[in-house]
Amino acid sequence: MKILVEFDSLEEAAAFILWRDGRNDPAAGKTPIRDAGLLVRTENCCAAEGFDYLEDAQAQSDAFWLKVPNFGRKSLRDLREAKPNA
Repeated sequence: MKILVEFDSLEEAAAFILWRDGRNDPAAGKTPIRDAGLLVRTENCCAAEGFDYLEDAQAQSDAFWLKVPNFGRKSLRDLREAKPNA
């Protein structure tokens, strides 16, 4: 028997496959933004842009971050120097 499942996004499909295969949560081992020890402005900008994990925010380019309102060179340096807890 085959079952066809339709997903709204690639992320949803990936999460289902991880669940089906009994693998860990894709966020396992990532450092939450709130626990990264960032400056308040840096933390708020990351959250406003929809980043929940430090590693995901650090993966963005400098050009991306410098276009974010209230995110300047000091915030960029803070984000780049932050060390993941994992």
